[in-house]
Amino acid sequence: MGNNSKRETKCVINTKIISDNVKQIIKYNSDYKYYIGVVKGNAYGHGYEIVKTLVNSGINYLAVSDLDEANQVREFDKKTPILCLEPVDLMYMDFCSKNNITMTISSYSYFENLKSKLDNAKNMKFHLKLNTGMNRLGLDKSSEIEEIFDYFNDSDHILEGIYTHLGVAGAGNKYYKNAVQKFEELTSSIELSKIPIVHLFRSATIEQEEKLPYATGIRPGVLMFGGTQSKPAVNIIKRLLKPKPINSIANYSDLKIGLSVKSKIIETRDVLPEEIVGYGLDYIADDDIKIGIIPIGYADNFGSEYVG
Repeated sequence: MGNNSKRETKCVINTKIISDNVKQIIKYNSDYKYYIGVVKGNAYGHGYEIVKTLVNSGINYLAVSDLDEANQVREFDKKTPILCLEPVDLMYMDFCSKNNITMTISSYSYFENLKSKLDNAKNMKFHLKLNTGMNRLGLDKSSEIEEIFDYFNDSDHILEGIYTHLGVAGAGNKYYKNAVQKFEELTSSIELSKIPIVHLFRSATIEQEEKLPYATGIRPGVLMFGGTQSKPAVNIIKRLLKPKPINSIANYSDLKIGLSVKSKIIETRDVLPEEIVGYGLDYIADDDIKIGIIPIGYADNFGSEYVG
């Protein structure tokens, strides 16, 4: 479904909608200083060129999974800082420095290996990633975090940020509360206010939780593209428990999907009752129906969903 496709099937990206979404997210979260647009996975399928729209709409930092993604983003944006969420192989430190790419420190062993290489490096920026219960990447000992913090206080390099990835969105979930408590415990022995960017909230948490007093940034991802998980029932309960003026409540259901797929019918067919359409008995006709065939399918990441 690329631009050079000879089929009359295409993916259409509405940059005006995505721009409006970003501006709305920032409006609802105006107390933050850093808006870190997560564009991993080819910007959730929207293409890395979309970073130009995001930055022009107020995103002032970008985040990707790995260095390959960061390199692709740099084709469209040369200046906006990029955070690599995965640890980068230390052989690419110089590349990160030259291309304004921020590296993540997610383990003490990674930090130990890093120290020996920093003497010959310039203009390096780092974020610490903490494990607060998801048990993927992240430091989970306060003594190690304190040691790393103290090291950078005496270094020419910058400990610019600290963050975690929350396994649950929030909305009163006990695991969310435990994760936030864990983050606070892990950072209790350092001066958190000396770290410019403190970011915990991803898209779903941005929708459901109030700002934490020490947080200075958020990481909207799929939310920028209209992927909302807002739960009206949750919002109603929150209003009842903690009343506030109606116009101060963020209504993320206003965000719109900025991607659409367009195609054309290449053939029609009459289907009789009890006949099937497609693979696996996914659809059985109840009545006489007419179906249209369009040139799009599994190779384009469209297909049947099986539930077992």
